[in-house]
Amino acid sequence: MDYFVIGADGKEYGPNTLDTIRQWAAENRVRPDSQVRNATTGEVGPASAIPGLFVAPPQIAPPNLAPQPATVAATPQAGGYDWSQPPSAYPRQMQPVGQTGKALFVGVVVRSIIGVVLFFVFHGLGLLVTGYAIYYAYRVKAAGSKFGNAALAVSCSAFALVALGWLLRLGGVGV
Repeated sequence: MDYFVIGADGKEYGPNTLDTIRQWAAENRVRPDSQVRNATTGEVGPASAIPGLFVAPPQIAPPNLAPQPATVAATPQAGGYDWSQPPSAYPRQMQPVGQTGKALFVGVVVRSIIGVVLFFVFHGLGLLVTGYAIYYAYRVKAAGSKFGNAALAVSCSAFALVALGWLLRLGGVGV
């Protein structure tokens, strides 16, 4: 059976065989809402009315949302976790980082010394580094180390020394 395709410009194209119209449909030149006229009967209608011209998309089964039995061991090493238990309560406690209080205190002392030395070499950088030493000392104290107060004393002393150096430098004394 032959059909005329009525274009968007109102012109009729054809007569065309059903195979030609199928090819045009595959090329998206004829859409389901395109108007066609039957060459034999003169009947006009949408192209979707021609049987077999547009193939319905395949039906896809909905996903199975039922719980599946676990196939992977519920261990982090095996790549799985046991989700049947709720997570631990929040807020969680800080985990120890593996350093002793003495090691943390040594870190504060080293940062303080570096800050004082950098004051004489790069000037402003010393103030920043000693400020970081104070921050690090507060972290030592917050971790519950017995060296927390000593760390604060050392870092604040270094900061005060660098600040005094800046005051002397700004006052005209060559430091």
